[in-house]
Parts: sequence; C-alpha cells; structure tokens
Amino acid sequence: YKLTVASAIGYNSHPHSIALEDFNHDNKLDVVVANSGKDNIGIFIQNTNGTFQNQIIYSTNSGSSPYSVIIEDFNQDNFFDIVVANYGNNNIGIFLGGKNLTFQNMTTFSTGTSRPFYLNCGDFNNDTKLDIVAINYGTNSISIYFGYGNGNVSKETNYFLGYDSTPSSVFIADFNNDKFLDLAIANYGTNNIAILYGNASGLFSTPIIYSTYYGSQPSSITGADLNDDNILDLIVANSGTYNIGIFYGYTNGSFQQQQMYILDTTSRPQFVTTGDMNNDNQSDIIILDSTNGYVQVLPGFGNGSFNNLTTYHSEDDTLPFAAAI
Repeated sequence: YKLTVASAIGYNSHPHSIALEDFNHDNKLDVVVANSGKDNIGIFIQNTNGTFQNQIIYSTNSGSSPYSVIIEDFNQDNFFDIVVANYGNNNIGIFLGGKNLTFQNMTTFSTGTSRPFYLNCGDFNNDTKLDIVAINYGTNSISIYFGYGNGNVSKETNYFLGYDSTPSSVFIADFNNDKFLDLAIANYGTNNIAILYGNASGLFSTPIIYSTYYGSQPSSITGADLNDDNILDLIVANSGTYNIGIFYGYTNGSFQQQQMYILDTTSRPQFVTTGDMNNDNQSDIIILDSTNGYVQVLPGFGNGSFNNLTTYHSEDDTLPFAAAI
C-alpha cells in the first residue's frame, strides 16, 4: 500500500474515531472524524478523483472531547445522521442530516456520571428503529438507548460488566442465530471479553466471560468468519501482550478459548478491524499500533491460518488510532 490522499484535520485536533458514508449519493464514500482535541466533528466530502474537499466543521460544544462517531439514519427520513460520544461533557449528541449536506444543530442526551467512550448501533428489539449502545468510561458499564425512529431515544438501560472491567469496545452481531442481536465487549481492565445475548425485548443476558489472559488489556474487538464455516469469529487487539486474540465461534453462539497470534515484542495493538484487502474473498485482519505508528495487515487464507504479517510505518510521526474500511 502507499499513501494516496492526505487531508488536513487541524493542529492538535486529535482525531479519535472515523466513520464512512455516502452523504450526497454520488457513490463516493465521505468521511466523518471525531476531533477530540478541538471539540468538534469534521466532515470530508469526497471528490470524483478520490481527493477530499476541505473539512466541514460542526461544534460538539466546549469541553466535549468527542471520542466516537457513528453514521446511520436515526429518524428514518432517508438522510444520514451523525451520533457522537461526547466524553468530556457526559452526553451523546445527534446531528440530524438534511438536504444538501446540511445538519441540524446537535441535540444531546445525558449519560449521567458515565463518560461515553465508544458507540455502536443496531436494532436490538426488532422494531425497525435503530438503538445505540455506549461503552461507558468510569462506571464499568455499557448503556443501551432504544431509538424511537424520530431522532430521540429512551432513557438508558445499564449493564454492569464487573469491578475494574473498564470496557473499551463493542462488536454487534447475532452469534447464536436466534434473530436477536448480541454483544461482544472487550474489557481492558479485567483482561477478558464478555458476550451478552439479546432477546426479543432488546434486553441482554448476564455476561459470559472468556479470558484474554493476564496483562493482555484488550482494547478493541471485531468479528469476521476467518475459517469459512459460516460462523462468526471474534478478533481482539491485546494491547498489553503484543498479540491479537482469536475466538473461533460455534453454531450455538459460544466460542473456543482464545488463540493468540504473536506480532512482535514491541507491538502495542490498540485497534483491530477486518476487510478483504487483497481481493481473494477472504477476511484479512488490520491492526493499528498507535504507540509505534504501525499499520499492520494479516492476510487470511480462509481456513483459520494467515500469511505473513506486513507492517506499514505511518508518515511524519503520525499515530494511527482508528480505521474504517
């Protein structure tokens, strides 16, 4: 790979999260970033030649320190909306989208004593309206906000994940094929992942715990079918033990114990995602190391094994923190 396009976000912007969507329906993906250092989100509209227009900035209010951003149509008007976790102000903000790449002023709902750190969304109660799950820093919990389909959400439903769990990331899928979405959560503080199975009411089970082993400090979690058995597997970035962990799935929604793929003794993998990077119809693993400035690609063969790890060094001392594919 080589660097093809770079867009300036701003000095000390500290982008903490990134999301992709085609806002103007031109079949070109546009970019939204959460600029935690500048208390705003930035929108980059892609040009026809693959470059991007200058950043369009929307404030998330002073001291908000936005940490996570997601894009979906939350009020069912066929325009994409932006939801942001305002870590510094203990709230979640929604920018409702409209015509001509415009957004309404941010509306917020409080997260109480919790600092929202990471967001994801899905229809947890099968009412065709999108719901939000927030990873909470400081309360060792997650919160579910049920969407009303008009851009508003319910009061939170909280799930405690254990003392000192410090959840860091959540992946959403139907692991046990019961047509209800489940959650897989990386618990940085207690060196494990937690699986919460969903039901028809949008409620979740008591967490089922799988260890990522002592000192692993899992900081990111995602999923893909790595061995072509049509069952989702889970991949975790173990930032404390220089490896990624893989939990191969069973048909009943449970998982094998972690298998580790060692990177190297200096690695600090802090973010992980998947995609088919070499067009062989198999899932590859992409790892970001924001301590060393590495972007690493682990090509999958589709049978649970992998080709050699390739490491790319970021330019100009940039430290990659999040990626979207």
